[in-house]
Amino acid sequence: MNITCIALEDEFYAKVHLEACIVKTPFLELKGSFENALSAWEYLKNENIDLVISDIAMPDITGVAFLKNLSNPPLFIFVTANTEFAAESYELNVVDYVVKPYDYARFLKAATKAQNRLNNGQSHPTIMDFVSVRDGYKNIIIRFSEIFFVEGSKEYVTVYTAEKNILFRKSLIQMEQILPSEKFLRVQKSYIVNLDFVREVTTSKIIMKGGLQNIPVGPQYRPELFRRFGLE
Repeated sequence: MNITCIALEDEFYAKVHLEACIVKTPFLELKGSFENALSAWEYLKNENIDLVISDIAMPDITGVAFLKNLSNPPLFIFVTANTEFAAESYELNVVDYVVKPYDYARFLKAATKAQNRLNNGQSHPTIMDFVSVRDGYKNIIIRFSEIFFVEGSKEYVTVYTAEKNILFRKSLIQMEQILPSEKFLRVQKSYIVNLDFVREVTTSKIIMKGGLQNIPVGPQYRPELFRRFGLE
């Protein structure tokens, strides 16, 4: 059984290498090769593909954000020079996380994992509904539904929940990629809010439910916020 796939890579030589690895693999069938997630997304709207093999650090939309915004995603393999996204990727149940530079043997190992998943009937990844956070000696599981909002400060974020507020080392951009975009929205350079807990919206702030603190709204984020709530 052939596995249909697309390649997503913005660096020229890395793209050439990835395409060569795919073509060399007998059970992979390359259907398209793209340099940005928007082009790949347009393709996937009209075509059914078994597997996406994608870089992560790309302009405009990262590979992680691309996967999270697909409503019915195919299997994913990430190939990247960055190791920092590994934990997030496995929370999204990707097939494999291949670190550049990689040789064909490493690529074939990842492709074989995809083949085994498809042979076992798992055609789509299971999207997790939580983020795991290290807090001292404990690993805390935070369900997305429990998060009120996230506040960022340089390389740290504070996640506000009913039980406690948890500070951990991650950027707000990384959190934006982890959290499901249909529920969470960046509304200011330092804040992401869970839209389920929004009570009122003004041009300058969000009034949250349950007596939570007000969240400021940045001018560049206001149009999308208003659009989400059907406001003029």
